[in-house]
Amino acid sequence: VAGVPGDPTIYYIGMPEGGVWKSTNGGTTWRPIFDAASIPSIGAVAVAPSAPNTVYVGTGNQSGWSFTPGKGVYKSTDAGASWMNIGLRGSTYINNIVVDPRDANIVLVAALGARPTDPPGAERGVYRSIDGGRTWQQVLGGAEGGASELVADVADPSVVYAMIQRAAGAAVTPGASSTGAYKSLDGGVTWRPVSGQGIPDGARGFALA
Repeated sequence: VAGVPGDPTIYYIGMPEGGVWKSTNGGTTWRPIFDAASIPSIGAVAVAPSAPNTVYVGTGNQSGWSFTPGKGVYKSTDAGASWMNIGLRGSTYINNIVVDPRDANIVLVAALGARPTDPPGAERGVYRSIDGGRTWQQVLGGAEGGASELVADVADPSVVYAMIQRAAGAAVTPGASSTGAYKSLDGGVTWRPVSGQGIPDGARGFALA
């Protein structure tokens, strides 16, 4: 679920098997707004706080019972009236999207990637765009690890946390990110593992079944 800051009447919700819906009366009634994309499985919805007509949608949902693959990230600049695919088609499952509250063009995406039984998908980890999704850079994770969680500090959006989770059967790439929690202090450009303070050493995470 994603709301519009400052407007308690407008909400968007992405369904594991039901597309994206919008309410303009505080949730009293809803209408589907993503049917033209022909992708029912939604993993994430995010509204740009600085430009509330800009909405990002991550397709593909892996929620424990739903394993329907998606086709990457979609974007609307007219509050959901129309949509365009802006890449990461090989991500298969997208769990979270974080939009910088100061700039609608700066976006972070948590791509879980394909399971062994899914079609091949090499786009795993955290991806960052500074141009509204025209181009993407992988900033965390890799062939062996996808991003299962992504959240920014409300008080300081430059502070971002991510969880990397290893895919079952994936080869371990030398020098690639290990599983576990990571923290960025520069809006997702660079990352360091979160360790100590009670968190066990070594690999932290579990394989995708």
